[in-house]
Amino acid sequence: MKRFFMLLLMFVTVGVYAQSNTLSIKYDDNVLNPVDTVYQTITYTPEHNSNSYFDFYLYITNNTDEAVTYNIWRSNMEMIDNAQVSMCLSVCYPPSVELISDINIDAHETNAFHISYYPYLGIGTSYISFQFTPQNATETTDFSEITFAITTQTGTSIRNDVSVSELRAYPNPASEIVNIAYSYKGDASNVNLVVKNLMGATITSQAVPANGNVVKLNISDFASGIYFYSIEADGRPITTKKLLVK
Repeated sequence: MKRFFMLLLMFVTVGVYAQSNTLSIKYDDNVLNPVDTVYQTITYTPEHNSNSYFDFYLYITNNTDEAVTYNIWRSNMEMIDNAQVSMCLSVCYPPSVELISDINIDAHETNAFHISYYPYLGIGTSYISFQFTPQNATETTDFSEITFAITTQTGTSIRNDVSVSELRAYPNPASEIVNIAYSYKGDASNVNLVVKNLMGATITSQAVPANGNVVKLNISDFASGIYFYSIEADGRPITTKKLLVK
């Protein structure tokens, strides 16, 4: 019983700490703890080559009633040979950039941030840490540090036994109707064409058969901006591309 209450106290403490932070970080629809690690595994398939890269998205929310200015600091804790990572926030910065400073975010607004990981077909695990720190923080603990542990491996996993040979949208930019041509092969219980907005929210999702086809989407109700369309197998994106709605 004593152990139960101790665990309960730890859980409540972490929950209060996470909500008291000026900034909260969300990944894959889950709010992360102020200090947390995200584990990702990449299984190379025949479609991958030395230029392949992989994007991972974080969503940063200002929990306060005032605008906040914050910095993002990247630290490559351990990297497989030749691997590189770049940060993207509105624009993408080259791998040499380790600090993005003076980022403004309005009260209760959310910024979309993502990293692009370039393993160059290397095998192993890279550990990359990102610290999000408000410039006007009054507490030394008022920061979030999220570490990505990204493992690359050969072979084909059960969940990702799908390779996409074609995925393109036209016209792009589009305003009323967009055609998305796709083609893939492989086995998976659920393969879907998914469109998400910059916040990571799913706008539309529909099952697609393996024999390539063209899906016609009515986007007249979409707000102007950037969207991402993907072929997902069993809930995991295999290939993702950008769609601009005007």
